[in-house]
Amino acid sequence: MKIQTSKVIISIGIVFSLFLSAVFLFSDVNIINTEREDFQISNRVLFYLVLFIFQARFFYLINFVKKNNVTHQAISRLKYPNVTDAITGIFLFCILPLVLTHLNIYFNQSLNFWYLIFFLIYILGTSITLISEFQRRQWKIKNKSELKIYSGGLYKHALYINYFGEILSQPAMWFIATGVWWISFIALCYQLYDFLFVHIPRQEKYLHDKYKAHFLETSFNRKKLIPKIY
Repeated sequence: MKIQTSKVIISIGIVFSLFLSAVFLFSDVNIINTEREDFQISNRVLFYLVLFIFQARFFYLINFVKKNNVTHQAISRLKYPNVTDAITGIFLFCILPLVLTHLNIYFNQSLNFWYLIFFLIYILGTSITLISEFQRRQWKIKNKSELKIYSGGLYKHALYINYFGEILSQPAMWFIATGVWWISFIALCYQLYDFLFVHIPRQEKYLHDKYKAHFLETSFNRKKLIPKIY
């Protein structure tokens, strides 16, 4: 596969999955008769808004911010990075959103106060991820020759502040999809495990090998994941 092919495949999959999700969510809804309890239209609209933001955010990141050959840095070290990246991306950003869509239809919850709270948490987490990635990208463009770790913007609060955004947004998205607390809690536990024991150790090894003493100095002076806590 050629360079960037995996991103093209994933991008097409994102658009197609958004279309299918809209069909599944709204094809059986009578928009005019909004008082029908069996369809819970307000919940579906909110969920689709969250799903659209989720997909649009990732589309923006892989095509305009993270301009690597593959979308996941760790995959670049595998034997067939583009193939693996395409498969991983299709699962995470095409198949998983369709699973969430069917869960939303299955649980068919009514919109309530908690949905709005989790929607705000979702927006906060998504904003942290997007803004931090954009700030780092702009800094790298202006400082191509500097062999340093970016420590400005939101990254001054935590070395992996972009991961913190994911910890907020992903469990919130699962709650909005299902309305079930324990599913959201499982998503939170998985996110914490994935970042604390997989992504952060792997990223620390990469940063240590590349930046050496500057990484040690930076990591010593800043929290890793959660601002002011850890």
